[in-house]
Amino acid sequence: MPTHRPFEDWILEEASLPPEAARLLRKHLQGCADCRRLADGWDVARRKLNQPPAMSPRPGFAGRWLRLQVSQGRPRRAGLWSLVVVSLGASLAAAGFIAWALASALSSPSVILQMWIRQLVTWSLWVRVGGDILEVASGTLPLHLVAGLGLALALAWAGLIAVWLVSLRRIAFQGVSS
Repeated sequence: MPTHRPFEDWILEEASLPPEAARLLRKHLQGCADCRRLADGWDVARRKLNQPPAMSPRPGFAGRWLRLQVSQGRPRRAGLWSLVVVSLGASLAAAGFIAWALASALSSPSVILQMWIRQLVTWSLWVRVGGDILEVASGTLPLHLVAGLGLALALAWAGLIAVWLVSLRRIAFQGVSS
């Protein structure tokens, strides 16, 4: 069974072939009907791909386009009212959940006091643990390493603040684009 592999690749190649390959391809095409059929079909397909037929718009296209532009110029009432109704419903549902949570917490003032004390104890424990970690680190690590870590933390914090400020400035003056 004769192989057509390099010749098929050369036929479908977009770039021009070196002279020796072009000569071998011409010689092969004279004796091979399959490759000649592939080359002829590829030439027809390439011409059709490079010159697509011009299509005209359907009748009434311009009128539909103008109606679309006009309808987008004024707000649609149904969409606006449905947005208001959905927003109002979501707000009422959220207010109901908050009122329910407050009512259950207000059943006894001691519950609110317990929640505040629990939060205060939690935060004070976090501060205490952080202080203990820093105390141990400063006692075991060399002084220049502790100072370097502090400087790195301060620089990272300043960098985050700078990125935040630049983002706010871009959004305020340039707007948000998608």
